[in-house]
Amino acid sequence: MSSPSVSPSKGKTREATHWKAAWWDFYPLAERPKRPVEWSNSSVIFTAHPTQSLVTARHFSSSKQFVIPSPAPVLASPTAYEPPTIISVASGDEWLFAYFPGRSGDGIGCIWKRGTQIDNWSVKECWNFTRSGGVVAAKWLNSPRERVTKSSITFGRLLPRGPLTSITNPTLILVTQDHQAHACYFRQYSPTLKIIKCSLLSPTLRLEGQPVPVNGPVAGSGAIRECVDAAVGLGYGESSILVAMHSRRIPPQSAAIPPFDAMDIDVPIALQPTTDSAPSDWDTWGEEQFIDLCEIQFKHYPIALGYDGMQIGLFTNPLPPLPYPGKCLTDLLFVCTPPGPSSPSEMKSPSLQKRSESEKGKIYLAISHLDFEDFASVPKSELNLYSIIRQPPSPASPRSKEISKPSWNYHPHATRSFGPRVLAFAAPTVSNFGEPLLYAGILDTSGPLMIQQTKPKVVQIGEIKVLNISDLTDHENWESSPIMSESSKAGRDLPLRAAVSPNHMFAFTISSSNWPVQTGLHALPRILDKNGGISALSLSISIASAVLARKSTSDLTHLLSLPSFTTEEVADILFHALEILDKNDNGMPHLSTWDMLGISAGIYRSRAQHSKDDSDREVLTARWQTAHDICSLMAGNMAFEDCHEGEGYDVSAAWQLIGISTWIVNFTERLMKQCVLSWDPTGQQGGNGAQISSNATKKMLESPILLTLIHPYAVQNVLTALRHVRQFRSFLGSLPAGGENAHIAKDVLIDLVDRSGVDFTALSNLLEEVVKASKMLDAQECRKALTLCYPTPTIRPHLHKIIQTVSQSSILHKSTLFIKPSDLVDGVSMLLAGAPKKEKDRDVVTKGILAKQNSTVVCLRCNGRSDILREPLSPSRFPSRWRNWENVWKQRCICGGPWTSPAVNKGFFQA
Repeated sequence: MSSPSVSPSKGKTREATHWKAAWWDFYPLAERPKRPVEWSNSSVIFTAHPTQSLVTARHFSSSKQFVIPSPAPVLASPTAYEPPTIISVASGDEWLFAYFPGRSGDGIGCIWKRGTQIDNWSVKECWNFTRSGGVVAAKWLNSPRERVTKSSITFGRLLPRGPLTSITNPTLILVTQDHQAHACYFRQYSPTLKIIKCSLLSPTLRLEGQPVPVNGPVAGSGAIRECVDAAVGLGYGESSILVAMHSRRIPPQSAAIPPFDAMDIDVPIALQPTTDSAPSDWDTWGEEQFIDLCEIQFKHYPIALGYDGMQIGLFTNPLPPLPYPGKCLTDLLFVCTPPGPSSPSEMKSPSLQKRSESEKGKIYLAISHLDFEDFASVPKSELNLYSIIRQPPSPASPRSKEISKPSWNYHPHATRSFGPRVLAFAAPTVSNFGEPLLYAGILDTSGPLMIQQTKPKVVQIGEIKVLNISDLTDHENWESSPIMSESSKAGRDLPLRAAVSPNHMFAFTISSSNWPVQTGLHALPRILDKNGGISALSLSISIASAVLARKSTSDLTHLLSLPSFTTEEVADILFHALEILDKNDNGMPHLSTWDMLGISAGIYRSRAQHSKDDSDREVLTARWQTAHDICSLMAGNMAFEDCHEGEGYDVSAAWQLIGISTWIVNFTERLMKQCVLSWDPTGQQGGNGAQISSNATKKMLESPILLTLIHPYAVQNVLTALRHVRQFRSFLGSLPAGGENAHIAKDVLIDLVDRSGVDFTALSNLLEEVVKASKMLDAQECRKALTLCYPTPTIRPHLHKIIQTVSQSSILHKSTLFIKPSDLVDGVSMLLAGAPKKEKDRDVVTKGILAKQNSTVVCLRCNGRSDILREPLSPSRFPSRWRNWENVWKQRCICGGPWTSPAVNKGFFQA
């Protein structure tokens, strides 16, 4: 095992110590199978358990960890299966696949379907794979179209990748050791998994439901060919699927020499000549020095006359093999580049697959390999890139219509050597501007460990670079980022496998050691601006892109929560993101604003948790609470609108609407109290007509909750909420005397509104004028205030006028507003009990009291709890209109955060 090497000391004050890796530290790069790691769009990192047949998962950047439930055969006999070697998650995060090899028998493949929570997965289907036909590669089809920005900072969508299979959901392509392609899919509205198998070594056309012939292992020269690594390529605008396979030749079982039993000393050892293989066959065994290529196409055929269904067919067309000069292949992956973003007219075109060849994206095959030479030094590392080009189809006769297909040619495109360093991993990507790039994790073979008698906890052992696809050189517009390791483990347990976060902010790496597995989180390179600094605009574009694509922003939230960004810089990034979203609102600007409020709440909450200054923590807490309050107002208004019937409201939802009304009234009281506290009647009149207050009052004007009185979008939601409460109160008050339950509900709401200390009618009339005046404010300043989550200095003079009107008018009954009868009763109770009364937990969505059931879920962004996922006890308690509104929030919280079970829920937003 490698160990740090110490150089002779020079003097008493300076000593240099270096770490050094050996060839065996890099040899796991060539071993198969590779340890799987996947980072999903919902920001869940899936890995294999080091020693058990389990799929483990962790949500980034919270501490939420869970285990995916194993299929029944694995649960029945867990020791009969190895840890999963293939893990693949669909881009929509609804489906997951994993393959568990058998220790001495068949392996198991399993498909899971996700529920409403990120940790709620159920087995959908599992099936066996023969021991000689294990899965080596997996790829999901029908991924959502990616979004990139164009010159005007508006978004366009790239072409879809791979064939469009509209009658199946999902569709999974598997490549197995016996060189077979498996198309696994569920037909729409069908619960049964269907599988079509085709050979990847010979032209094959197989239809759905056709029996699969049993083929023996492919052999040649007395050896069996076994696929050990494969890659599946999906080109932009390309209807074909490309498969690249690397194989090895192993001796047939009949020629295998039985193991020697040292205890059986009575049996004489005699070498028996074999006729199955000649001595020269030893030279043919081992890794092959070429790559097999194959084209796969989906076909649809009418099933029967008069039936509008379609029968699926799978066609494979092997291509000429591709030789490569490497001696030890370490990675095989397709790099697919887009032709450019689609225009708005192209987005609506139904004929996206009918583009000319010049309009389609390009496809490259990247092959990385090592040369260990004589195993006396670290290996030489090299990356080869081949361009794969489709040739136009040649005329075919009717009899050979199925077999005669367009051919593909390959050409060497670029080569790069990394010596004396080693390429550990590579990941293709497309930047937010539509530029194809390649992330490359490059490891050093030695480096400094101690300088000037100071031993750091971590040292740099490599870096992540961005490479140009054109020639594999370092991209000059991107900075490189360091790969760090604990100083005690430098040169050992190297990060050899990596997964990239949904928005390309971080790379999660794992080592090759079985126990303990070394994991790491490394920042990915950032694009540079014209001055050589990190481009803040690119972060704004990443946020806007994630919102439009409905991807998790957890990696962006984690980055912007770090101390390396000031609060002002964070607000500026969020401001530009909101500006971009407003230009791409598609007629629904409120949705973009809602999403940005949720993201702002998550960032400011995280910064408050990690702030060491009490005053900063208090301000940041007030900011994220304000953003969350606006989200609650919007959700409450939706509930009233959904439960609205004719001139009134759904009576069966009365108690649910009273819960929301209670929260709205309490919020209004908090807002009015802050207005009273922020008003300074002793101030002097300024030249512009605004009241000039004392420093203390000016600081009170910075209170984040006051943003809801001046921002046009926020104050409009306050006004709408007050109107609903007034109308709902009038509606219940006008109902004839009915049952006891309805009578109690009416009394509760009337007491709630009439004894709040606020004249809701007068306040609503005032807010109507405020809404009109707020629309005259500068739009850019309003965006800035919304992302800062507090009133900016520019809009405070207007805010001061509103506060003055509220404080000096008859809208408020201040004694009732500040002193509640319940406060007096609770005060006496606390004196008698000697302890404060504990506030009851309320549902973050419905604002009702939590039922304290096991169905309670937790939001990973705001930490709010809800029982929104519980099953209805009776139709009368959970009316249909209310239940329809609740169904909107089953997938996410009102702040946009994902739901999870409360079993492990601490340390939020930690790496």
